[in-house]
Amino acid sequence: QTHVCALENGQISQFSVKPQDVGLSVATPDMLKGGDADENAKAILQVLSGEKSAFRDIVLLNAGAALVVSDLADDLHSGVALAAASIDQGKAKQALSDLIDVTNGRQD
Repeated sequence: QTHVCALENGQISQFSVKPQDVGLSVATPDMLKGGDADENAKAILQVLSGEKSAFRDIVLLNAGAALVVSDLADDLHSGVALAAASIDQGKAKQALSDLIDVTNGRQD
């Protein structure tokens, strides 16, 4: 469960969000524990490949919240769905690939 404070139209509200409220699974801290650089890189690629995991769920929850804050989604549930669609359609993985190309000086 995540506690949220939101500022909207000059008013602060407080509420809690549970992963299951937006169609995600509950994860334990151990499920979200990272590893060394190679393990973490592998986990990121698995998330971007659409592989179901606690890492994917936390990415979807955070990305969904960012989409709501950016006014690109009406609510957290639709934000999570939009984030999942981006990953599942390969857009997020392509964005990472483009960033790697730019960082390494390989631009088309």
